[in-house]
Amino acid sequence: MKTKSIRTLIPVMIITAIMVSCIIDEVDQPESVEAGASFLITLEARTTNSDAAAKYGVVGIFLPIEFEVDSVRFSGTMGGGSFYELMNDSTSKYPGEGGIKTGWSDVLADLFGEQEGYTWRVFETEEPHSTGDTEEHSHTIEIFARAGMTQGEYGLGYVITESALDFTDDSMWGDSFDNMITVVEATSIERHDEVASSFTLNQNYPNPFNPTTVISYTLAEHSDVALEIIDINGRVVNTLVNGPQMAGKYDVTANMSQLPSAVYMYRLTVNGQSQVRKMTLLK
Repeated sequence: MKTKSIRTLIPVMIITAIMVSCIIDEVDQPESVEAGASFLITLEARTTNSDAAAKYGVVGIFLPIEFEVDSVRFSGTMGGGSFYELMNDSTSKYPGEGGIKTGWSDVLADLFGEQEGYTWRVFETEEPHSTGDTEEHSHTIEIFARAGMTQGEYGLGYVITESALDFTDDSMWGDSFDNMITVVEATSIERHDEVASSFTLNQNYPNPFNPTTVISYTLAEHSDVALEIIDINGRVVNTLVNGPQMAGKYDVTANMSQLPSAVYMYRLTVNGQSQVRKMTLLK
């Protein structure tokens, strides 16, 4: 896979957006957000179908690994609905001939670039955003996101295309990059107390480690749990836990013998709420 800089592509993207059938006209997001807080991103977009077939639109979101996307919805001239996330092993509702069925975030990283500490999240509409015509339509896309816990300034990026059939053709995408947001110190502890009361994620031990380490966490109640290891490009390299667990304390051993030395993240998701910590594999 090619490694490219998101920022070096911006001038090319601005020119390309004039020629594609999808255009992001406006991005509305807060200038700052408290660490761990939820916030809303609104995209105003236009699409013109390349043919009269019904389409399932796709949105790609480029954001820091520590950020979360809770849900994505759309509304507009052709109605509205919700998106579901396309994982790298997901099959699109409308792959079409020549369309791809796997590697969604990897393809976006190849088309538009990747950056250390960031990841691509990919979503497809549950319902068609077009019933089959070649007219231009307006759409409002709402992205409900949550900031990470690390303070600082971050650039967010968004890309859209009318159909997964066009997924590998970057000329069919509309895009908007370098939408800056600053994560500031949290002044409200309500959300953090709520999360902390439902589960606690501890720092792995030992750290640094080679090649095994123990990740400990505590659940306050019976919960749906996922514990994942993520590399610096946001790819899940190992899933340690994925399923329901009873309340209690858990010690999970991660064996990283097949992975190279690097800084990794481990993410614990409990009933849709996530916490992320860093760990270092040093061989």
